[in-house]
Amino acid sequence: MNKLNKELVKAKKRLVEIDKEKKSLEGEYKYLQNKIHLYFDSFLYDTSDAEEYIINHFWQNATYSSDFYNSVLKQNYTKLQLSKITDKYCTKKKRALDVGCGNGMYTEHLATIFSECVGLDMSVPRIKRNTKNNKLENVTYLAENFIFCDTEKLGKYDLIFAADLGMYSHKKYHKSTFKALLRLLNDDGVLVTRESTTMKGSRDYKSSNYVAYYRNRKYYKKGIYKKHCIKSFRDCSYNIKTLDKYFCVFPKDKEKVDKNPALLDKIVKNYVSKNIGSNHYYIYKR
Repeated sequence: MNKLNKELVKAKKRLVEIDKEKKSLEGEYKYLQNKIHLYFDSFLYDTSDAEEYIINHFWQNATYSSDFYNSVLKQNYTKLQLSKITDKYCTKKKRALDVGCGNGMYTEHLATIFSECVGLDMSVPRIKRNTKNNKLENVTYLAENFIFCDTEKLGKYDLIFAADLGMYSHKKYHKSTFKALLRLLNDDGVLVTRESTTMKGSRDYKSSNYVAYYRNRKYYKKGIYKKHCIKSFRDCSYNIKTLDKYFCVFPKDKEKVDKNPALLDKIVKNYVSKNIGSNHYYIYKR
């Protein structure tokens, strides 16, 4: 057997070895994932430290590159809601803070409304990329974990937009985090949060890929939030993925919705079950 044929046989043998390794790793991956969530879902154990580690590790390395984050319709719907909220509730439009800013799409939008806007996210690589690509003089990006950072150095704001802070944090941090957000508001300032939620049931549902707490929509307007909550409503852009059947039957409506994202409100209300997961906006004032 010549040298070339020997190399090809060796390559095939290595492929067989790799295939065995892949199968072994798949089994180990499934076992470890099931082990984590077996204990996470149990009422018998305090796994908050492990949950916190997994959350932080995920978001510190997040790139926000999925189709869900980059959906133009979802982005436009969110921008529409933020504009409507600021027009109705913000008496001043000097400074805005975007907590959990991701790739900065909403930071840049708020910068068209406010004189100055700060985008804050715990993903260091994402913030570095945002800063490098930033072309707006009134936008600044900071790499911080809001839950643990020195919030006093952030200053005061007329609007704070915080996406999924509650969803991606343990309940033990909710009171201190909410108070910290309120302290950063100027007089008549507005706090807008958006949280992924369930529509029924009281027990938190945790995702299997990383820890995310899908709490009942009423959670964020009761307890510590009750005194300050002035309005809440469903984020219908969250349910875009469930509208395939609707747009298949009514294809022309897709073009209408692309031009006017507000039309999603009526469609989702009439055609998407209230029992499935969703997003909700919550508006607070001190």
